[in-house]
Amino acid sequence: TITKNQMTVTKVWQHQCEEAYLAKIAGMACDTIPYDPMEKAILIYCSNLGIDREHLFGGTFLKGYPFTQECKTMAHVWKEEDNILITAKGSPEWLLAFCELSSVERQEVEAEVLMLSKKGLRVIAVATMDIICEAEIPTSLQECKFKLCGLIGFMDPPKESIKEDMKNCVNAGIRVVMITGDNGNTAVSIADQIHFPGNRDIITGNQIFNMSDNELREIIKQVTIFSRVIPEQK
Repeated sequence: TITKNQMTVTKVWQHQCEEAYLAKIAGMACDTIPYDPMEKAILIYCSNLGIDREHLFGGTFLKGYPFTQECKTMAHVWKEEDNILITAKGSPEWLLAFCELSSVERQEVEAEVLMLSKKGLRVIAVATMDIICEAEIPTSLQECKFKLCGLIGFMDPPKESIKEDMKNCVNAGIRVVMITGDNGNTAVSIADQIHFPGNRDIITGNQIFNMSDNELREIIKQVTIFSRVIPEQK
């Protein structure tokens, strides 16, 4: 792997809410016992703000929406006293499409995503939705109308040896390809940081999903960066 897989929350951007609320919603969208480095980073971030596990997970868990290739978002439904809340975190590309935003607000958020990504940060959107009663909990995330809480940017620094590793691969005649779950701008930024060889043309996981085997065989002869790729595609 190129990076250390040791994520830390580096930058946050709130949309009409306090930072503590953004952190809480992101934390509630995590597994209670996380294994994913990003979720671990979120819970550490919450703890640093004085938001403990009891505050995050003290309610009643009602439903979970797992991360999928289609929606690239993970969400949980929690009941706290008489309030029912859906907490969601996921790729801005998908989640923003289901948030109630004006065109001006959407442009502002997309500009912030672009800026954070170009800094080499992994960016997720965080959103929430109030539910009146358990009977109205949506069957799927596509039925939700979210309120955006903000964005969280994570730094996952490259390994110290990676530039030398790249150099050794090139000198040995090895063609290096980057395959990542990050978005394209983040991938290009990291590629520039580590002097990654090859062009900066990008193919996404969604594009791969719609390709035939023959089309993919031709594409991989030229493209060196594959972004928003899920484990099965790797």
